[in-house]
Amino acid sequence: MNKPHNDKPAAPGRKQLSSVAIRLHEEACKLKKDGYVDPDSGAFVFSEYYLKSRGYCCGNGCRHCPYN
Repeated sequence: MNKPHNDKPAAPGRKQLSSVAIRLHEEACKLKKDGYVDPDSGAFVFSEYYLKSRGYCCGNGCRHCPYN
């Protein structure tokens, strides 16, 4: 797993990830989960682990896309 995407600027219109979201993402990848519920928005977010397992970029601008 790459470092969570908190070490680069947020995409336009998106805020930086909270420390809780970063921890949840790391945990989801470690446990090979498809994703986690974002603590700020309540939305389900795909993990980098899941996105890598798909094998391609879907083009939807996923938060943890390993292909960008």
